[in-house]
Amino acid sequence: MKILKLSILFCFISLLGYSQTDTSYLNIISWNIQNIGKSKLSSDSIMNYICSKVKIYDIVAVQEVSTSEGGAQAIAKLDDLLDRTGSSWDYIVSDQTTGDGTERYAYLYKKSRVKLKESGLEKSLQDKINREPFKGVFIFKNNEYYLFNEHLVPTDKNPALEAAQLGTLKNTYKGKKIIVMGDMNLSQSDTGFDNLKKWAKPTLIGKKTSLKMKEDNGEKLNMEYDNFFISSGLKLKKSDVILFFEDFKDLKSARKISDHCPIYCIIK
Repeated sequence: MKILKLSILFCFISLLGYSQTDTSYLNIISWNIQNIGKSKLSSDSIMNYICSKVKIYDIVAVQEVSTSEGGAQAIAKLDDLLDRTGSSWDYIVSDQTTGDGTERYAYLYKKSRVKLKESGLEKSLQDKINREPFKGVFIFKNNEYYLFNEHLVPTDKNPALEAAQLGTLKNTYKGKKIIVMGDMNLSQSDTGFDNLKKWAKPTLIGKKTSLKMKEDNGEKLNMEYDNFFISSGLKLKKSDVILFFEDFKDLKSARKISDHCPIYCIIK
């Protein structure tokens, strides 16, 4: 099954889904688009497919943007594709993270829905987290939302130690509406999140988000890694995993897009 044909089909389905989205809510999608850079940029079918899956949301948070020139170019290309869907979009790509395993993050956002007030890598955590979060302060209906786009270290490097540091964001941004999101390489049930969960709740419980290398007895999903944590006071309407791999004939084909499923949350 060709990705290009699928992208056209799911662009149409996405339009149908958007008509059912209540625009009074803030709609956010987070996706570790595995090493998005030159190789994905060179594939129109892959880029069109990604566009079809994210276009109905107000804010798109991306992890694993390549630090090469192709990373920023791929995000710019995605922004251009989104502009052709009937809404005007903009984007911001982070500087390289400062620790080991460096990468970039990105936000893309629908200008008619939200405004970007400020952005930047979170300096308070740059010595505590290898890939420190990318902060984006967005204004939606006269309210400021502090988004933190994060990709914790792999499981063999003990991401729980970094997860514990995310709890300090409340002290740095007292009284703010905070949403921490991304690929945590760790289940929300891990004790590493105890500090964070004192003031923010995960929106996904028991939801696997990463893909297996090969299907195992019908199971295609592997670990419960990606999540949103929303601060107390924010009301969640809905949050779920988008099982994008179901659009493809097998996991090998799906993994050309990513080894992680996108996740979304809708905030009242």
